[in-house]
Amino acid sequence: MVERQNPQRVDDPQGITEQSGTSGNTCVFTTAEEISALEAIVRRATELIGDREDALRWLGTPVKALDYATPISLLASTEGELRVRNVLGRIDHGVY
Repeated sequence: MVERQNPQRVDDPQGITEQSGTSGNTCVFTTAEEISALEAIVRRATELIGDREDALRWLGTPVKALDYATPISLLASTEGELRVRNVLGRIDHGVY
């Protein structure tokens, strides 16, 4: 996970917070761009899974295709976001 100096916690009106199961650090999204990317991932997961609550649960669940990392824990980096998007694309095409 990319560490940020002096991160500011952003209120999350959609209730998207998660504690990493491996490090115990709370994921903090600090910029409008990061929050927008997170919202896009949540929308895409909801479209594929069919229910927002189930999509949020998936984001906080270790995924084998992500080396058992939780999708939400990877979204703090560009590389991690691409990995999560890749898995969502595989789910969309039935290749998971």
